[in-house]
Amino acid sequence: MQRLVSVTLLLLLFLGMTVLINAPKDDLLTLSVANTTLHVEVAETPAEREKGLSGRQALGQSDGMLFLFETDGLHGFWMPDMYLSLDIIWLNADKTVVHIEHNVSPDSYPAIFTSTEPARFVLELAAGESEHLGITNGSRFSWSD
Repeated sequence: MQRLVSVTLLLLLFLGMTVLINAPKDDLLTLSVANTTLHVEVAETPAEREKGLSGRQALGQSDGMLFLFETDGLHGFWMPDMYLSLDIIWLNADKTVVHIEHNVSPDSYPAIFTSTEPARFVLELAAGESEHLGITNGSRFSWSD
């Protein structure tokens, strides 16, 4: 009986740690595009951008991560330690979509995906969300800086 309790406690501890590791941040940024509201996490430091959504087991509709860069560039993205397929959306400094990679699979690693034009922001959403929401090249996002 004591062994069962110990195993159960260890399992609960492991599951609790997994939830904490995969838990999104509390501070979300609200984005608007095409009459739709998205609630996304923000990755603005080099460490946050490097980690991104790696290790996440799930990503809900209207959820995602916005990567902020100090300068325009051809910012490359890849899928190490990913469990989810994503749509990767590059936006210029005016918050207008300049490129989209649809349904990027974790199996694509180590391929690197970049925009065809310089971008200032990159948005990751669950695979299929950009099409579902009607996001295309030229779509314009808004949010408070």
